[in-house]
Amino acid sequence: MPENAILSLNLFALTPTQPRPKGTGGTSTVELIAKVTEGTNPKAGISVSFESDVQPRSGGHDHDNVSRPKGTLNIAQGTTDANGEVKVTFTAPAIAGIHTVKATCANCSNSPASKEVKVKIPDLVEMPPDSKVPPSYTLVGQTANHASNHWFAPDSLAVLKQVVNTMVKTGWGTVGINDGSLMWGGLFDIKGNWSPSHSEHRTGNEVDISVTNPGLVSASKKKNTYAELCKKENTAFSLQTLWHVDDGYPEHFHMYLDGTGLTSQAGGGLCCARYKATRAKKDRNGNPVLDTGGKPVQETVALCEETSPR
Repeated sequence: MPENAILSLNLFALTPTQPRPKGTGGTSTVELIAKVTEGTNPKAGISVSFESDVQPRSGGHDHDNVSRPKGTLNIAQGTTDANGEVKVTFTAPAIAGIHTVKATCANCSNSPASKEVKVKIPDLVEMPPDSKVPPSYTLVGQTANHASNHWFAPDSLAVLKQVVNTMVKTGWGTVGINDGSLMWGGLFDIKGNWSPSHSEHRTGNEVDISVTNPGLVSASKKKNTYAELCKKENTAFSLQTLWHVDDGYPEHFHMYLDGTGLTSQAGGGLCCARYKATRAKKDRNGNPVLDTGGKPVQETVALCEETSPR
């Protein structure tokens, strides 16, 4: 290469730079290209190295250490092709946050070049405090590691507000809204160690609801609330519910506010799996309803599977 040759380095993204955290569905990768030019001409045969880093305390995590997961790159070094380009793929970790992909070229005048990547669940909204007196709900569960823990998908927040109204109506008093998701979603590491517990709570569609005044909530009130939220053929809520009573934590509901996600019964407690199903419609006498062609009429209903607590 001539000594007076001036090489320029650019790094740009081929795909959107807001991937979802790994394990939350959707796209968790970003495709980038580092391009080296001499003047306006692409320069082949130039070595470019890559690295990824993460901004401390980003993505809803108010803690940090050297163990924080970073986004990974499929290559650490590449050589530009005839177009002066090297492609690299960024893969997001399970933890949300602001990452930086950096490309370095030893002979480039403007090296390094970088691109910011925001790993997040898009469009989450924060549940505000209830200003009513007395309040229907109170926001609980904030910690030094995660001071903002009540973020939801918009539709799920609307469902949650309906649930709160139902619980207040059935005599729970003020309802404790514990963990939803973090500001940008992703893995919610309760203990601040970048790993579960909280295997879920990643996409703004789940919440833990606790009893702020246990003395107000009798066994019959719990039963009535459970029946209201989970009774058969009630499509008022797109909801699945686990009732935790003996898993080492104070008893509480864990709710899937988008109607999906329930895979197992809570630790020995009352479990309700609401799901939509198609079945033959029956009249009040239990006989199949037939259409004009004599075939059984099918209907879509919301069903509930439940087991009794120990």
